Amino acid sequence: MKIFIKLKRPKIFAFLLGVFCGFSVLFPLNNYSSSVDPFSKTLFKFVEDKEFVDNKGVYVWECNSCDPFTELILSWNAFRPERGKMTFWVSVKHFNWSGWQRISEWGANTQRTFVNKLNPYVHTKHVRVEMQRGLHAKGFKIKVALQNGASLDNLKALFVCLSDLKKFKIKTPCRFTFPSVLVKGIPRHSQMVLNHPRYRELCSPTSTGLIVNYFKQKFDGKYARNLSNYLVDFADKVYDNGYLDIYGSWPLNVAQAYDATDGNVFYRVERLNSFKDLYRYISNEIPVAVSVRKLRGGATPYTNGHLMVVVGWDQKRQAVLCIDPAFSSNSQTPKAYKLRNFLFAWGRSNNLSYVPIPRDEFSQFV
Repeated sequence: MKIFIKLKRPKIFAFLLGVFCGFSVLFPLNNYSSSVDPFSKTLFKFVEDKEFVDNKGVYVWECNSCDPFTELILSWNAFRPERGKMTFWVSVKHFNWSGWQRISEWGANTQRTFVNKLNPYVHTKHVRVEMQRGLHAKGFKIKVALQNGASLDNLKALFVCLSDLKKFKIKTPCRFTFPSVLVKGIPRHSQMVLNHPRYRELCSPTSTGLIVNYFKQKFDGKYARNLSNYLVDFADKVYDNGYLDIYGSWPLNVAQAYDATDGNVFYRVERLNSFKDLYRYISNEIPVAVSVRKLRGGATPYTNGHLMVVVGWDQKRQAVLCIDPAFSSNSQTPKAYKLRNFLFAWGRSNNLSYVPIPRDEFSQFV
């Protein structure tokens, strides 16, 4: 005897079944992602040579009105000046405009970030601007000061990731139904075998350097002749030589990546709204570096955050495919992480990602 049950309230049934599964939602990726409220948006500005720079060598990008945000992350794409430096300043609008706060500088012989907590409502914390006292900002200004011979010709694009972190929630569906994909040709390399005194701290430049070499192979037909030496050199060029004393400064990594890829690929730091965004990139053969914390199955607990490269999705195993440089040998770096474990670990970093987009494909992702 067959029993047929007619569901009068399928949404409630789906919710209860989702609870039974131990996850927050049940729907496949297309339905799941549409139910995710976006908490983050990235704006961009291409810098044209003909645009106005005042007689003090200052370029300003101003946005008077945008979606309310609690955090701003600035990225820039430029060729490193052969002399002089670029200094980046940020101002945001809440009740009124905050004063200018210096956030970073990048030049021939320097790269570093800064902190400023003097304003009670707006704090600059090296790699991001954070609103205080529960406030939201609704506008921003980016100022680039060209000093000691640095030229505006070198500056090509500015990216601003605006996030309302109060809206962020980790979503973990039972199952994603999108087809398996794999970005082929990503070199495998462990940070643990690099000839560098601080190799344990080099997850960010190692991951970014692997992505750079993937694109160099696509455009130039070859990887770096000695990948280990290349990654060490890349790490030294992204070293934050200010107060932070780290190799994982987000904007410094993506700035160097643009320079290293000869301007053929734009790179930006952003917080992706869902796994669907990440899947869209890898399904278009674009690997993405992501930050994770407390990832089950990782080489360490990754308590302080860890960068690795997402290169694919295995639908049958429901696993995210990665090159994880924290493992002790190059051959161990390809890893498959269960989707639920990955989403929680990525979510603990608020979905932070380094996103590369080839110049000739940029319009597809606007």
